[in-house]
Parts: sequence; structure tokens; C-alpha cells
Amino acid sequence: MPLIKNHGTSLVEVILATGIMAFAMIPIAGMMGYGIKGNQKDFRAVQAIQLAEARLNQVMAIDFQMIPDGDDITDDISSGSQVVVPLGPETIGQAGYEVHLESSLVDSSFDFYWVDLNPSLPNPPYVATDPATWVFIRDPTAKTLAGSDRRLRRLKITVAWKEPTNQDRKIELLSYKADLSD
Repeated sequence: MPLIKNHGTSLVEVILATGIMAFAMIPIAGMMGYGIKGNQKDFRAVQAIQLAEARLNQVMAIDFQMIPDGDDITDDISSGSQVVVPLGPETIGQAGYEVHLESSLVDSSFDFYWVDLNPSLPNPPYVATDPATWVFIRDPTAKTLAGSDRRLRRLKITVAWKEPTNQDRKIELLSYKADLSD
């Protein structure tokens, strides 16, 4: 009777290979957890940066005289009954943030020229999205603002939050706004 050779694997070999694979996968699974936590932490920071940028843009868009002075402003900036710049606590998703504004007038001195973007010229017609149609008319006389004019405002937006590990984090954006109105 001829010998039949089996080339399969035994149950012991399968169990041993499965054990080795499981032992090797434990650290990999643990690393995946750290990666997810890191992504969530980065996501909260990105949300804070976007929130700070949005609030700073809103402050820059309002009239110079509407911006209050103070080191820790958390009250909304309003025009009548409408909130123009929301400050204070803000919740995005499951993350809670605190938005603060620091605003102060700065002594400054600088020269500037009035520039008029004149959309009334017929050739070529003015198109806001086409720089080739923009015509700038400059007043040839320089205007000067000196330190006593107090027409420059330092603006700092701070967004603070607490990580799930109770670590305090914050980001700050700084800008300046000038009042060039007569």
C-alpha cells in the first residue's frame, strides 16, 4: 500500500499561529487608541483656531467706535438688540470654549494716503472679482496721525478650553485696527 503524505496544517499549528498573531496585535490596537485621542486633541485645537479667526474677523468688520476697551471682555458686542460679535462661552460639538477679547487704544504715529477704488469709470466696467478692472485714485497729499489721535486699537482674541485630561489650553490671535475716518 502506498504512503499518502498530508501537506495540511495541524490544529496545534493553527492555534500557535493565532496566539502569535493575537500577541502581536495587542500593542498595535493600543497605538490606535492613542492615535484617535491625538486626532481629537488636534481637532479641538483646529476648532479653537477657526473660532478665534471668525471672532477676530467679526471685530475687524465693525465700526471702530463700537469696539469696547478692556483687558478681559466676555460680554457680547451688540448693536441695538443684535449681537454683532458673540463673546464668552461657546460650545462646538461636545467641546466647550471661552472667547475673550482684549482691546486697547495705542499711541501711534503714521502717514497714509486716501485711496479711492472708483467703480464709476465706464471703460472697462468695474467688476469686483476682476483686478484688471480696478482703478485706484490716490489723494496726493499724505495724511498724518500722531500719538495723541489714539486712532489705533490693539485687538487680541483668546480662545481657551480644557482638555479631557484637565489640561488648560488656549490660542491667541493679535491684530490692529486703525480709524482713518475724519
